[in-house]
Amino acid sequence: MMKYIQIIYETLLVNYYLKKYEFGYITELYGSKYGQLNQEGDMEKEKLTRLLNKIDKVCFWFFGNAQCLHRSLIGFKLVRKWGLPAELVIGVKKFPFGSHAWLEHDGSVVNDIQTVKESYIEVLRIGGQK
Repeated sequence: MMKYIQIIYETLLVNYYLKKYEFGYITELYGSKYGQLNQEGDMEKEKLTRLLNKIDKVCFWFFGNAQCLHRSLIGFKLVRKWGLPAELVIGVKKFPFGSHAWLEHDGSVVNDIQTVKESYIEVLRIGGQK
């Protein structure tokens, strides 16, 4: 299973990408590198939950203010590497203006609360058919 040091490395990498490159480049990079599954794996729900909890902990204590986009990009990359067809979703809302990123698997939010889909209008999906 994924070790914390690997997740810390991924967090540093995502933080670097977000500071150095434009958002469009990052979504293109992650979409092209991790958007296509070579083979579908089966990750037990318990393992997925443990991985996402580790990512949450690392991002919470990360000195670079890692938020939902960090968590979702890291989760998307690692979960897709294991062959799980997760999708990275980004949504916005008008009032008060805000944006948010989350992961979905089989139409369910896996790294946030389910109601996030009702609070935000989807503007971008990576790794899905939509």
